[in-house]
Amino acid sequence: MSEELIITNKKRQYWLGREIARGTFGVIRTCRDEIGNRCVAKVLLNDKRSYKTLKWRFLLEVNCMKLLRHPNILYLYDAFEHKRNFYMILERCDITLEDYLKQRVVKNRDTFLKNFAPAILRAVDFIHSQKYVHKDIHAGNIYLRNIARGIDAQNICLGDLGIATSLVDYKREKSILLKHLKPPEFIAPSYFGILDERSDIYQLGLLFLSIVNANSKKYSHQEIIDGVPKKDLLQIETNHKEQIKSMLIRSTEDRASSVLEVYRNFTEFNHNKI
Repeated sequence: MSEELIITNKKRQYWLGREIARGTFGVIRTCRDEIGNRCVAKVLLNDKRSYKTLKWRFLLEVNCMKLLRHPNILYLYDAFEHKRNFYMILERCDITLEDYLKQRVVKNRDTFLKNFAPAILRAVDFIHSQKYVHKDIHAGNIYLRNIARGIDAQNICLGDLGIATSLVDYKREKSILLKHLKPPEFIAPSYFGILDERSDIYQLGLLFLSIVNANSKKYSHQEIIDGVPKKDLLQIETNHKEQIKSMLIRSTEDRASSVLEVYRNFTEFNHNKI
């Protein structure tokens, strides 16, 4: 799929170019449309999975993205089936947070987190307000727009809702999570508590830790159970230690209870530092 491909959906044409990323469920290709939108095409390929399974995953993600419209969530322009493959036309951003932190020298990571955190917290708070759980929050799924203008709330968005699920379904059954992103309650619910939106808070804690620690360490199940992320946090110098620590508590009962609580902790602390 390296050659340019022209696809028409509802009389609108899309030109798909080179592959720029590949994941579990498909590929991302450069894309342009007739009206000048900055976009990419996420293509779910009908290769190793059955058509029925692929269509089910496609409809889940599309319906989720249509429901979860927010300035800090990646925008879906269009979605359709073409020759038994499934296409999502998404807004095009400049770079992922993961690549940005690898390629740029961030002189003060506390300041970066102070400017970055509110936007992602707003996105996740909105997802939770719609009774959904993201379940896949990490630097590779966070996108930066218009980075030439600097990093501010308008230029940060959360993407990849491919495994997001309703809170009801998440509580009812164990679902897909990346191995290194499984919170303690997912690994050992009898010890650490129930599955709910606080799993996203734990993943946000891992993300914020990786930012201030300049280390994208992936923790094993045993390290998660043993509380190693919080222990690592206590070994580093950061102005946001208490805020992140509240997110990395293993017990859901003692962890920060909501994204709004985390947001208040960050904004109140930063206001008092002024």
